[in-house]
Amino acid sequence: MWLTGDAGGGGASGVSGIYNLPYQYDPVMFTKINTDGSVNMKRQDSVFILAIGKEWNVTTSRLDTTDTGIALLTGTERITNYGFQFKSRIHA
Repeated sequence: MWLTGDAGGGGASGVSGIYNLPYQYDPVMFTKINTDGSVNMKRQDSVFILAIGKEWNVTTSRLDTTDTGIALLTGTERITNYGFQFKSRIHA
């Protein structure tokens, strides 16, 4: 997702559980959870496995031009595999 208009600062994050497969979390599809807790994922034409404790990152940039200026907008998609968790131990 790209910001349009006035580009703000900061970011958004959250924890999402996977309860059914396949699980789509645009633009990533989670296809399998392995017995060791690693997760099979697919993004576009790339398929990969994310081990517990590992992160997957993609950073993209683009120029946003208007009548009054040019801005370089950079976004990062990050997924961390925290492994199997008990709901009762997750606190906001």
